[in-house]
Amino acid sequence: MQVVIMAGGEGRRLRPLTCDRPKPLVPVCGKPLLTYILEGVAALGVEEAWLTLGYMARAIAAEYESGEGPGLRLRMEVEPEPRGTAGGVAALPLAPEGPILVLSGDALTDVNLSALLAFHRERGSLVTLAVARVPDPTPYGAVLTAPDGRVRRFLEKPTRAECFTDLVSAGIYVLEPEVLRQVPRDRPFDFARDLFPALLAAGAPIYGWEAEGYWRDIGDLEAYLQANLDLLEGRLRLRPPGREVAPGLWLDGEVDLEAGVEIRGPAYLGPGCRVRRGARLLEGVVLGAGSLVEPAASLKRTVLGRRCRVGLRAEIRGAVAGDGVRVEAGAAVYHGAALGTGARVAREAEVQPGVRIWPGRWVAPGALATRNRAGPGGGRPFPREGGPRGA
Repeated sequence: MQVVIMAGGEGRRLRPLTCDRPKPLVPVCGKPLLTYILEGVAALGVEEAWLTLGYMARAIAAEYESGEGPGLRLRMEVEPEPRGTAGGVAALPLAPEGPILVLSGDALTDVNLSALLAFHRERGSLVTLAVARVPDPTPYGAVLTAPDGRVRRFLEKPTRAECFTDLVSAGIYVLEPEVLRQVPRDRPFDFARDLFPALLAAGAPIYGWEAEGYWRDIGDLEAYLQANLDLLEGRLRLRPPGREVAPGLWLDGEVDLEAGVEIRGPAYLGPGCRVRRGARLLEGVVLGAGSLVEPAASLKRTVLGRRCRVGLRAEIRGAVAGDGVRVEAGAAVYHGAALGTGARVAREAEVQPGVRIWPGRWVAPGALATRNRAGPGGGRPFPREGGPRGA
């Protein structure tokens, strides 16, 4: 069996977290999303996997610079120009025999890949799609199947009026090699938009296998936050890095956790984290390596990257942040907000719900940030839009 992981995603809806890193490298409890995927592939016993790369390919190459993933060799192909999902896979020098397992590099999952492969063989399928049930199919490829799993209809990103099922493609496929011979080389060509509809129209045997286990597409900031919390809360068979020192409390390496810290709910603390007396970590908190939480600071349902600093009496609720972010004394960041790498929220400033602060930008002392701030920071503070906090 051959394995291909499509890892070229830009992750625009994850900005500002993906302004300076590709989507497959966003950390989930301190470990790149792509590493979890590679570990799942290695568990099948395969020795090698291909990565198709696009956006910020060098960052992924640097992350796995030895050419080794967790338990398997990696081969990487950088697309010189967008080829589409099917076009990128078809361009690889794959062997002409044996099934090909294709996975998207932007979902956290513990689905039973061995069961998927067995289903593919039993059905004699040309293509098998792992499918999952979701409340809203519109961001995905909707899949209608017969009782035996044969796909009857496929529609990529339907409108609400077009929805005919709650089953969607999970971005995990098993293909027979001859399928890729139908992919043109002279233009971009996608699995979902082009290849699968064409195969269905030709009457090819395509089957859907309902995924057994957890699957979440990390397509936006809310999904990213929830994926971290789901891993902390034990909703999937995967586990955060480190050791579980108390139910739901994961410490990875040396951590300085002072007496008098209140931890209510699960938490992950990366190597070198320091949490000072009187700080509160509530209902699911992730602290990346080297982060510091000062006394009386309060974090709730929050994910922070590496080397972040949360100041005295600062408050963060339902937000996410990249590396090197500073939330200074008395500042507040609220639900759905996102702070890019190196962003700074100065003393007594406030970032309102849903506001995104791009890498390197900062909010002036006492300011109220009510709208997104994009582009390079240049070390300049935001104007005091909306008046001083509390005015």
